[in-house]
Amino acid sequence: PLKDPERKYSVAFHAIPNSWLLEAVQMTAGVALRWFRDEFCEAEKMEARRKGVSAYTLMDKEAEGSPIGANGVIFHPFLQGERSPFVKPSARGVFYGLGLWTKRADLIRAVLEAVAYAAKDNIDLFRRRKIEIREVRITGGGAASEIWCRIMSDVLNLKVTTPSVKECGALGAAIEASIVAGINKDPANAAERMVKVEKVFTPNQQNVEKYRRLFRLYKKLYELLWDYYDESWRTYSSL
Repeated sequence: PLKDPERKYSVAFHAIPNSWLLEAVQMTAGVALRWFRDEFCEAEKMEARRKGVSAYTLMDKEAEGSPIGANGVIFHPFLQGERSPFVKPSARGVFYGLGLWTKRADLIRAVLEAVAYAAKDNIDLFRRRKIEIREVRITGGGAASEIWCRIMSDVLNLKVTTPSVKECGALGAAIEASIVAGINKDPANAAERMVKVEKVFTPNQQNVEKYRRLFRLYKKLYELLWDYYDESWRTYSSL
């Protein structure tokens, strides 16, 4: 396996023999949006209950009204510290660039963009290790958000796909069970039969260039805050 000497990603056994899984773990991804929903979107939650839809659907629609770059708002999704591509337990979430003109739509979009920036940070880590990445597959709740998938594709400058079965943890268990039961002969055969791509998102090159510049700001901001994370941790811990 290709180990990281700096331990910025982990190496795990793969279900396929003689293969390895490289894991760059973002401490906060979809849960960042859930946090924002629970703390700041009570109206959307109530409306969603009335309409019988997901509050995330309403939040996505709201975020569509904010342009690329969220009207100058950058969010750092370090709500539980960070683990990859850097280890910093003291890192914390930040909304930067707020003004009297800032709308909630901008904050929602900033959260979506931040998770994509964090993913790019990790993908760039793999690329520095000469690991080629050709496609990103999004699973779980985030796969249901078309705006999030479009943002991911544009930020990463990669094709993004979503599977027909979004909860892939359960699907993976079913794949393994099908092999044990003799329905499929191996993981590759089972995946070919049981995993179907539902949607494909390709990067918009105009957006790619805009996000390339915005990503630099995202990184520069947390680099400027690097020592402050530890100082604030020590200060608040001593109160």
